[in-house]
Amino acid sequence: MKTLRRIEQKEKTRRNLIRTSLNVFSNKGITSTNTAELAKYAHVSHGTIFLHFPKRDDLIFAVMNEFGDQLASKFEESSKNSKGIAGILKAHLQSLAEFEDFYTHLIKEISYLPDKVKSRLFILQSSISHRINIEAQKEIAAGKIKNIDRPMLFNTWVALLHYYIANKEVFFPKKSVISSIGDDLLKHFLNLIKK
Repeated sequence: MKTLRRIEQKEKTRRNLIRTSLNVFSNKGITSTNTAELAKYAHVSHGTIFLHFPKRDDLIFAVMNEFGDQLASKFEESSKNSKGIAGILKAHLQSLAEFEDFYTHLIKEISYLPDKVKSRLFILQSSISHRINIEAQKEIAAGKIKNIDRPMLFNTWVALLHYYIANKEVFFPKKSVISSIGDDLLKHFLNLIKK
């Protein structure tokens, strides 16, 4: 019984560290936040972090996995009743909206993050790309949109989105890019690809 409670407490502490880190990274950035700050916000000793995550990179990867799982779940939920490429792109925006602050830091800091975090982002992007391409192929076959190379279609969409998100401070200081111009970005992209 004691062992079970200890295991449950350990898992609870681990989950708290991941959730707290996701929140702190969303506000302060990933690379600029140290483990002492994370311990303070999580209300644990600094050493507790290293009991659960022997290296800082392990914690960052756990946070990335949490973000990836939540984003994938939101995207799946948002895209259930989506129709066509416009609907699936709208679902992508809706799923990113909740995590925009973290995602902003992630794309701005990705070159400084561990390789396994980069790989996890690539896998996440690939699954979203696949869903977008399924809808695009239907509309290409129906003659509604241009026959654009599959990777180029998604990469163009993400480049447009990332440009505004990465430059958020210039365009929309203290505001959400997605709520401010998400619909405009969607319309612009659809105009680029329609026949």
